[in-house]
Amino acid sequence: MMNYLKSELYRLSRKKSMYLFLSLCLLVPLMMTIMTLSANSENYTNTQFVFRFAQNAWSILIFITPIMVSLIQMDDFSDGTFKNMISFGLSRKTIFISKWLLSVLFLIVAGLLTYLTLTISVFTLLPNTGSGSYASFNASMLGVLPLVLAAVTVSHCICFLSGKIMMHALVYIFLMVLLPEFYYMYANIEPVLIAFVNKVPLFPFAALNDKLWQQQNGYLLCWALGLVYMFAAFLLSYRQVEVKEFK
Repeated sequence: MMNYLKSELYRLSRKKSMYLFLSLCLLVPLMMTIMTLSANSENYTNTQFVFRFAQNAWSILIFITPIMVSLIQMDDFSDGTFKNMISFGLSRKTIFISKWLLSVLFLIVAGLLTYLTLTISVFTLLPNTGSGSYASFNASMLGVLPLVLAAVTVSHCICFLSGKIMMHALVYIFLMVLLPEFYYMYANIEPVLIAFVNKVPLFPFAALNDKLWQQQNGYLLCWALGLVYMFAAFLLSYRQVEVKEFK
């Protein structure tokens, strides 16, 4: 597996799309800071506003995740790379797990770049209104991390098994975004369901929107929900990975 991971890291390091994605991780927070600075308002042009806004925008990661996973996997399907690797004796499980590890690694790298750019630009360009909002933003990441890892795992499994970018996107959006919305629409007319979901989180997207980590035992609930999604995604994909045919 280590040799395959090394070869994949080398291959990814030569992909222009990966550098474009990482460039956006640098430019987006920088542009957000500059736009905040241009507002020239005491209520908005400060560190507190930016970190609160960033904390309220965590759910956007649910939509960015499938793009990132697709950048890592889809070329292998279109180029027939997977088929060649299997013909040389590499197991499907090795490819499957390695691709997931690459997605997690890329998530960490992209996340660090975004975090450092945002933090440095905000404290350099904007008036500092205290460390409270910055500390809250940092604390929220402990609850966000398992939810995003769950999204990465679900996206990875769907992408690997479907092998088609459109199918991957449709299934992922249905499971991670539309299904929670449909559930809450129905739960609003069923008091028992809404009472249940308020106590027991069911969806990472809803947990991010509702800032689940701020509730009582919130961090524990975030990690429990994230681990359940990761375990379920791997469990449901296990047999399909063994019989997956690559064309």
